[in-house]
Amino acid sequence: MIKALRGKGYRATPQRIAIGRFVLHNHAHPMAQRIYNEVKKIYPTVSLATIYKTV
Repeated sequence: MIKALRGKGYRATPQRIAIGRFVLHNHAHPMAQRIYNEVKKIYPTVSLATIYKTV
C-alpha cells in the first residue's frame, strides 16, 4: 500500500494508509462518505477531500 501511494506521488500518511486498509478489508462498495465516517473515528483530522483524493 505504501509503495502504491508513493508510486502515484502521494505521501504515505497514516490517514491514507487507514483509507486503503478500510477499502481492502471492506467487501461492500466503498462509498466515500462511509470511508470518511469510519476513518474519522481513528483520525479525527482527516478530511473528506483526502478520502476522494486517495480513493
